[in-house]
Amino acid sequence: MAYDVEEAKKLVVEAGKKLLETGLIARTWGNVSARISDTQFVITPSGRAYDTLTPEEVVVVNIDDCSHEGDIKPSSEKGIHADAYKHHPLVNFVIHTHQKAATIVSITGMEIRNVYNEFKPVLGDYVPVADYAMSTTNPLRKNVEKCIRHAKISMAVLLVMVILLGWVAKVTPTGFVPSEDQGYSVTSFNLPEGASSNRGIQAMMELGDKIKSLPGVKYVMEVSGFDILTGAPKSSAGLIVAAMEDYDKRDNSAQDIVPQIYGIGAQMPQVSVMAFDPPALPGASSTGSLSMYLMNLGGDDMERMQEVANEFLAKANQRPEIGMAYTTFNTNTPVYQFNVDREKAESLNVPVASVFTALQTFLGGSEINDFNAFGRTWKVVMQADAKYRTNVDDMRYFFVRSNNGDMVPLNTLVTDEGKTSSATVTRFNGVRAIKIAGNPAAGYSTGQAMTALEETAAEILPTTYTYEWVDQSRDELEAGNRSTQIFIISLIFVFLCLAALYESWTIPLAVMLSVPVAALGCFGAQYLRGLQNDVYMQIGLIMLIGLNAKNAILIVEYAKMNMENGEPVVKAALDAARLRLRPILMTSFAFILGCVPLAIATGPGAGARVSMGNAVVGGMTFATLIGIFMIPVLFVVVERIFNRKKHSEE
Repeated sequence: MAYDVEEAKKLVVEAGKKLLETGLIARTWGNVSARISDTQFVITPSGRAYDTLTPEEVVVVNIDDCSHEGDIKPSSEKGIHADAYKHHPLVNFVIHTHQKAATIVSITGMEIRNVYNEFKPVLGDYVPVADYAMSTTNPLRKNVEKCIRHAKISMAVLLVMVILLGWVAKVTPTGFVPSEDQGYSVTSFNLPEGASSNRGIQAMMELGDKIKSLPGVKYVMEVSGFDILTGAPKSSAGLIVAAMEDYDKRDNSAQDIVPQIYGIGAQMPQVSVMAFDPPALPGASSTGSLSMYLMNLGGDDMERMQEVANEFLAKANQRPEIGMAYTTFNTNTPVYQFNVDREKAESLNVPVASVFTALQTFLGGSEINDFNAFGRTWKVVMQADAKYRTNVDDMRYFFVRSNNGDMVPLNTLVTDEGKTSSATVTRFNGVRAIKIAGNPAAGYSTGQAMTALEETAAEILPTTYTYEWVDQSRDELEAGNRSTQIFIISLIFVFLCLAALYESWTIPLAVMLSVPVAALGCFGAQYLRGLQNDVYMQIGLIMLIGLNAKNAILIVEYAKMNMENGEPVVKAALDAARLRLRPILMTSFAFILGCVPLAIATGPGAGARVSMGNAVVGGMTFATLIGIFMIPVLFVVVERIFNRKKHSEE
């Protein structure tokens, strides 16, 4: 029998509250309705909580067309209730719940066996379970069907995506690790070669005071007499480390003060200043993001090596990819070359070895021996007094004993020649080498800068010279080569695992063919944001293999199960796409939204987080939006190709 309208509304409200108390309904999930006539029924409104629901909010709905009275919107599932009242005249009250257990059972798509005999007269031996999907999946099913119907066009689109992937991967700047704000910057300064340590200390203190006045700088640490670029002691060089304030106490980054330090250096023409950020990875490099050695294989002298270095740097600094390229090799250090007149020494019967011993004593010192006294070991060094070794003319005060016992002045046997040379001689791989370092220009990656230097080397270097990357540059090259190998190995590993689980070589193929879609989204997101293809992006790319395969597995697994139940391959794929949309979207967007903070991170260490987060967000978003259309097509195409006889009737 039908209920009176007011009575029906009260019963619906009371039933909703009882269901809420018993836990059969959570929040606003589920619907309760009651028949009020052969043409109308009342039903709970959409989005209203049951604990605060009033009879006035219950909506009257027409059975035939599901139209309703009033401004309050009825439940979106009113159609199910309307069908129940239309096809079952004896039904006067309907309770529709969304329980967790029911949701789990619906996902399985299997019938529920009725184990209660008292319910069998009404429910039968099995309770059917309807395929449950989002209300918006019907348009999806139609679009997927169109894609399957035009499978050739869909595969052509996939091929275009693969080609586009290759192009985007090529144009995306490469790098090793992104630059990070580590809270300090390093400045190396050099005075003219041969400058005294006192002059170096004076210049260091002046430069340090100016750097300390920059905004965001907390304090500076100054080291005189050490050249960080060569790693060798040098009286005319020094090092200044500018430590920044805590990140929340400043508006600028450590990278922002580097150009300002160069501006300070321009105001001090007597000092050569080079400022750079410390490497993001400790120990990677101390001279910038670009490091290489030009190796002298032909045995050229220092002057010729300086010419080669100058030609190389002049050409390299003309390239737009290079922000600054420099060398630590310098032959401008003033030196004296002492030449021993061997013929004159022989004529005076003076051993040449004695001449070199006296020269060593004059220039530095000669160790005699050690002796023990007063419980300590004393080292005996023969050395000229400081006031007698400040000028090369003081050699006249030194004498060498001949074999005849005569004392011969040292300056009669040795002549001096003033010239310039390198303060340090660097060897790499056993040969003399020129250290080249620098940084890429703004808007260019280290990979592009390295390519520019390689092209410059091929154009400028003589045949007797070669080059080799070192420090961070070498690590970047090795990482780039290994990332490709790791990506391929990951694909093979995932494919073999799926092949073992499915006991098929064809079904995993449909899963793996969708990976380029995720990779395209990954590279595209990096390119559009101006980020680099670095180590952290490559880690995100490896993650995308598993994440994208997860989406494909959800569809392919259900489609395979439908085929085993006798459904044609096309219908199996369409049903899988429709019914698996919700779990795909839920899992994908949960992951995407969880990685958004990484993609928009700021502050210390943000470079690594942004690179990885942006890669996985872009790749997963694109793979989800395209994959729900492309994966069913790939499944159908693979099945038809490798099981042609089985599907010949379709």
